[in-house]
Amino acid sequence: MDSTAEDARDAKRARLTPSAGDVNTDRISGLDDDVLLRVLGLADDARYAARTAALSRRWLRLWPRVPALRFASRLESKDARGAERRAALDQYVSYVNGVLAPRSAQSGCAIETLSISYTSGPAHNEEELMQASVDAAQGWIRYAFQHGVKSFILDLPSNVFERTVVLDELPSIVRLETMRLPLGGKILRLPTTMKFASVMDLSLEEIQIAEGDVHLLACLVSPVSCPRLQKLRMIKFFS
Repeated sequence: MDSTAEDARDAKRARLTPSAGDVNTDRISGLDDDVLLRVLGLADDARYAARTAALSRRWLRLWPRVPALRFASRLESKDARGAERRAALDQYVSYVNGVLAPRSAQSGCAIETLSISYTSGPAHNEEELMQASVDAAQGWIRYAFQHGVKSFILDLPSNVFERTVVLDELPSIVRLETMRLPLGGKILRLPTTMKFASVMDLSLEEIQIAEGDVHLLACLVSPVSCPRLQKLRMIKFFS
């Protein structure tokens, strides 16, 4: 047989036979949107889920509807100081807020799980940086309370500065079932009348209780304020 004709036939067969990658792609494409959204929601960093938008128009449409968002900051270099660390924080905050903002304006795009972890090295007396991180965290808490998040985790870095995170003066929690707040030794100002009617799992870690608020902590975790509470963790408390 003419080798040229045989080569041409083999090339045609290769074009018509799907590769392993093509088969996998076809199988993934055949899944329902709900299944794909759950898969995207398993990503341990929202950046990875966001990158799928580059795959196709379908993935571009799915990314803004992912029900679980987890944001993890990247630890700066040990040599990073001042302006460099502030720029890294500003970039991280801008990215998180840039993802969250459109979700609040779209129907059918509710976030069920929101986890935000900001990691930072030793403070080195960068007081302004620590205040900026707390200001951003306060906005994220408000967002979770306002937009019906079911599971909320906010993990802040430890530092030597007294900074206050406020749970008071926030909208009532409607759907929140799980809340974990490792606050890195910061002061927590507790609500005076808020009722956590739907919370079943509450974890408060590395927290200073604001002066005069110890009785509010007892009220917060009481059956009156948390009638559905099943799990309570209180770790490294200071007053």
